[in-house]
Amino acid sequence: MTEPQIVKLESRPEHLPTEVEKSSYWRQVLAETRSFLPRPPSVLWHYTSGDGLIGMLNSGSLWSTHVSCLNDAGEMNYASSLLFDALRRQERNAADSSTEAQFLQFVLSGDSSGSALGSNVFVACLTEKDDDLSQWRGYAGGEGGYAIGFNTDWLMFGVHEEHRRSIFRVNYDAASHHALAERMAASTVSNFMMGLEARRHLPDGAWAQGFLPTWSDIITWLGPAIKHPAFIGESEWRFMHRLTEQDYKKLVFRQRRSMMARHFPLRFPAQSNPDGPLLPISHIRVGPSPHRHVSVESVRNMLRACGYSAEQVAVDASSIPFQSL
Repeated sequence: MTEPQIVKLESRPEHLPTEVEKSSYWRQVLAETRSFLPRPPSVLWHYTSGDGLIGMLNSGSLWSTHVSCLNDAGEMNYASSLLFDALRRQERNAADSSTEAQFLQFVLSGDSSGSALGSNVFVACLTEKDDDLSQWRGYAGGEGGYAIGFNTDWLMFGVHEEHRRSIFRVNYDAASHHALAERMAASTVSNFMMGLEARRHLPDGAWAQGFLPTWSDIITWLGPAIKHPAFIGESEWRFMHRLTEQDYKKLVFRQRRSMMARHFPLRFPAQSNPDGPLLPISHIRVGPSPHRHVSVESVRNMLRACGYSAEQVAVDASSIPFQSL
């Protein structure tokens, strides 16, 4: 098979997808999200440490994390590996000398993790489970942790800004994941070929280099909505935020042991407070600990100090016995 000729491009509009083409790509991706967008339960929970709770209440923000910086480093690789497997099957079915085959060879020669690293999608993780031992252990430090219950009616206010924010229920069904990957692989090829028809005058490989970054960025919106079936017990939902140019100055960076993580503070201005922004919180549960009832009173005081009323947020303690989790 002939190697595709990839040329270094100057920044010219004809090499890039038009706004009409971008809108078409988004319509295809958003159509795929329908199964991930059922009505959520009235409360979704976010497990965090004591420092995490204090930071959230003081700032009025829920921190979201860049998709490449999530706790499970291989999580986005699961979605991208499914897509690349589907693209390889497309390549095997393409005629060796065809433009389609050359394009697929170009795609498959790249780094399958690149789209996640360069994506502008940030995620805040939530769950349906309100007092779950595995969540306390995995996400709240095992002792001295907190589960924050978010009012989903308030949380969802204004989230369906096109291409910017949404709440997804995570899908754990492997068969659905494979079918989605096949559809997205087919769309990758068909969108490339349609764009190429209008750009036959460009040098070989020019449209491939212009098309792929835009398409990859858009379909990354689907990656965090699927997760390996082994994690089904987490019953996870995800609040997803797509960074805008104006958002970059609000980013927060935190050095972890093995990498620098990127975070974006989510605010919910639908409800306001003279002393600062409030989060859409309806409940806080203190995790298993030897002094949980002391913490319950401390949380009530902290809520009052941050502008929340006693009627607004219920506070109680986990029913799970403390056994040095």
